[in-house]
Amino acid sequence: MVQPNLFAQVMLFIWVPLGIVLMNQWTALRAGAFLMIGGVLFLPNLITIDLPVLPPLNKYSVVSVAVWLGCLLCKPDVLKVKDIKSRVGIFVLCSMLGALLTALTNRDALQIGPITKQPMGLYDGFVIGLSNIFATALPFYLGHRLVRTADDLRYLLKAIIIGSLIYVPLILIEGRLAPFLHRSVYGYFQHDWSQTKREGGFRAFAFMSHALTVAFYTAQSTMISAGISRLRHKLLPISGKLLSFILFVSLVACKSMAALTYAIVGAPIMWFLSAKSILRASRWLGLIALTYPFTRLLNLFPLDWLLEKFIEISPDRAESLAFRFYNESALLEKAAQRLFFGWGGWGRNRQFDLDTGANLSTVDGQWIIELGAGGLVGFYLIFGPVLVPIFSASRAVRKLPAKSDETMLMAITAFYLALVGVDMLPNSMGQPIPLFVAGGLLSVSSRVAQGKMSVTGSIPPMKAAAL
Repeated sequence: MVQPNLFAQVMLFIWVPLGIVLMNQWTALRAGAFLMIGGVLFLPNLITIDLPVLPPLNKYSVVSVAVWLGCLLCKPDVLKVKDIKSRVGIFVLCSMLGALLTALTNRDALQIGPITKQPMGLYDGFVIGLSNIFATALPFYLGHRLVRTADDLRYLLKAIIIGSLIYVPLILIEGRLAPFLHRSVYGYFQHDWSQTKREGGFRAFAFMSHALTVAFYTAQSTMISAGISRLRHKLLPISGKLLSFILFVSLVACKSMAALTYAIVGAPIMWFLSAKSILRASRWLGLIALTYPFTRLLNLFPLDWLLEKFIEISPDRAESLAFRFYNESALLEKAAQRLFFGWGGWGRNRQFDLDTGANLSTVDGQWIIELGAGGLVGFYLIFGPVLVPIFSASRAVRKLPAKSDETMLMAITAFYLALVGVDMLPNSMGQPIPLFVAGGLLSVSSRVAQGKMSVTGSIPPMKAAAL
């Protein structure tokens, strides 16, 4: 049982008023990036704020609410939506409507041995819809409003890298001593202690929900830093290659084979391929993620081939992957019974022992979580916002010089989002930074496509002042 200290509860509560203060003192993007990235990296995990009517707010929803309220009270012009009603407005509507339809199609109780899984009501659908808006639509919307130019996109990538650099000493210290920072600061450990040990040492958790989250964030930053080393204008006062090396060392200390693989594959792509080729690779990865439910349902995804390759690399990892595929196949079989709107909440999407009612499912991947709970509608409401901007960016850069910094920035961001989409197949995303970035990339892509942004990333003075 989680027993947070007073400081943990205070930190979660003060983030919203802090957002109002910072939004009043700084530009909207600077305050938004600090609140979003800083909150994900350092706020306490597992605890929530329970308010009437609203769903419980955890660290990931609190950061979005802090940015939104700060903008609403201090910079309301930033939130004007005249030019994005067809995108974000429909997205918010679909988030709520999809949850309500899931509730309406799950009004039956499930009797599993001695266990009864309760039916869903309209109120449950309303709460799930609000949760979807806080978790997905709101950070995407905020990214779309706060990131307006290529320079804004550059600043956001810089903020992600700075966050990773701050984490470097934390990773090295916890990797050597043991994960202790979250417990020392907030009074409790945020996960299962058995998951901290790897390869005769420890994996760093710092203030994130899991060591894999730390590792993947570091891998993302390593890949981004490799890409920005090719820009004419440096983001930081040290070279991109030295930055990549520092982050890669900390990534090795994370002891995650998957995250290390992402960086080993992604960094050379950033270093050597043209922006056009990077965007092409991003589109292919995005298509793999977007079509994954169908390739699995139709048995088109090469599971056996992938397992054989993993056996050659590491039999232990291959065994872990085979176990994951087995669980996913069982969950997919059940998800197919209510394919469009899913099984809803209360764990109704899981497989159970028909005699004892015991849970038989281990759920890891974001794709099967969303497909089982919300059906195809729920799946695309999560994967769509992350991956669709990749295709918008690919179309928009045709109007930019192929070797411009703006084109490269959009390609780097697209590849970052593609890796997030691919990683959501074996793992869960659970945090809003990729959605914030995706909203920003879609905003920049739209402005380039409409001829509202020049190669220098300039925007009309009146709109710039609103930021």
